[in-house]
Amino acid sequence: MLGVEEVLKEVLVKVTPRREEYEKVWSLITRLCDKLKGVAEEHSLKIDVEIEGSVAKDTWLAGNRDIDIFMLFPKSLPEDFIRKYGLLIAREAVKRVGGSYYETYAYHPYIKGLIEGYEVDIVPAYRVEPHEVLTPVDRTPYHTRYVISKLTQDMKNDVRLLKQFMKGIGVYGAEIKVGGFSGYLCELLVIHYGSFLNVLRNAMEWRPWRTVIDIEGYYSQQELRRLRKVFGNSPLIIIDPVDKTRNAAAAVSLQRLCEFKAAARMFLENPSIEFFFPPPPKLLKPEDYERLRLRRGSTFLVIEIPCPKLPPDILWGEVYRSLRGLRRLLEKYEFSVLSQLAWSDEKSVVLFFYEVHSDKLPVVEKHVGPPIGAGEREESFLRKYLIENAEEVFAGPFIEGGSWIVFKRRKISDLKTLLSERSLEAKHGTHIREIFAKKQHRVYVNEEVEEILRRHERDDFNVRLSQLLSGTYSWLKVACEEVVNEEKHVGN
Repeated sequence: MLGVEEVLKEVLVKVTPRREEYEKVWSLITRLCDKLKGVAEEHSLKIDVEIEGSVAKDTWLAGNRDIDIFMLFPKSLPEDFIRKYGLLIAREAVKRVGGSYYETYAYHPYIKGLIEGYEVDIVPAYRVEPHEVLTPVDRTPYHTRYVISKLTQDMKNDVRLLKQFMKGIGVYGAEIKVGGFSGYLCELLVIHYGSFLNVLRNAMEWRPWRTVIDIEGYYSQQELRRLRKVFGNSPLIIIDPVDKTRNAAAAVSLQRLCEFKAAARMFLENPSIEFFFPPPPKLLKPEDYERLRLRRGSTFLVIEIPCPKLPPDILWGEVYRSLRGLRRLLEKYEFSVLSQLAWSDEKSVVLFFYEVHSDKLPVVEKHVGPPIGAGEREESFLRKYLIENAEEVFAGPFIEGGSWIVFKRRKISDLKTLLSERSLEAKHGTHIREIFAKKQHRVYVNEEVEEILRRHERDDFNVRLSQLLSGTYSWLKVACEEVVNEEKHVGN
């Protein structure tokens, strides 16, 4: 078994960009920045062009194909103006270096260019002082400058190790789809704790909704305790050094926080390169699907809808809202849910997967009515089930445990019927609700799910479903195998 320093040395060789990669990236950046400035001058505009993100900070990983370029406009210009001319300048500059592009947006629209195999985000923003931030993206240049001012070369390597570790265990990425740790957050953690290993050692002690990290010491201990209430929905609070009113860890979910804490402990106890570069997950082949389902004895359900044309973060916000809403709908009608999964290619399709106890319920349902002596409620209940709805009653009304009871006919006892007739009772995002309202959803149960698997045999849905049904993490398997191997070695 390799020691921790040997593992980290091996990982660092893999994740550090080589000289040729640096030269290629900066050659592209230089040419594109020149074009951006040139196009701006043609429109009598003077803008500052800055490189942001991990490339500017030199914390990027080998093979990374993402570049962030900001066009900074004077704060005196109206927002509509910089949106219009920011997009115009970016589109023209990308075309002049031989790339393609499409328009997307976060706070406001920006251009995503595809140039020589690289994905370049070209973002218009304001040139402002830190206290004058007008939009969320205006803060980004100050994040870059802060990190550059704090990181030594060794710390940059530690950031690379932390990023790759988080990628390997599946907690990297602040987008809503992931709910994990951003690159900037990785940089702040290394700045605060000093090294990759120190981040892991300290993370084991983090307490959800109790841990507050204030790198620049903006607040007293008493004020930090009050901040826990201000940022109450965040299980981890890290005060942004650039904006003390912002939680830089706001995107981190409880799920990802706990996964990181557990993996940190496992790695420190049993270091392995597979925490950073896990083996590829075993795909769930359609021919193996039926055997797995029958062995579990449960029901597999997939709801398929066309994908709304939305930016990824907005799309995933709606997808997760519907995932929760549909689960509550299933449970409201007594279909007990064991596990769930949402997946989308972000272009054409969204899939909701649920494992439930059964796709059919007994026709008979036990219904508990009001307590004895409940006055009008009691009279209404008796009238309803003795006279008005008597044909729906199998037995009762009778008294049990101090309340009136009837055994009546269940309104809906079949999964497909429920999702056909009552899907709008679930809470959905606006665009997804429209899809269900138009009856554009399709429902697949049990053996019918094989059709979905065949259509997505080689993409990420198969991977995610395989991971869900395997029930554990690759890094946990690695750690346990290391323990077993060590015990065998000691025994021999």
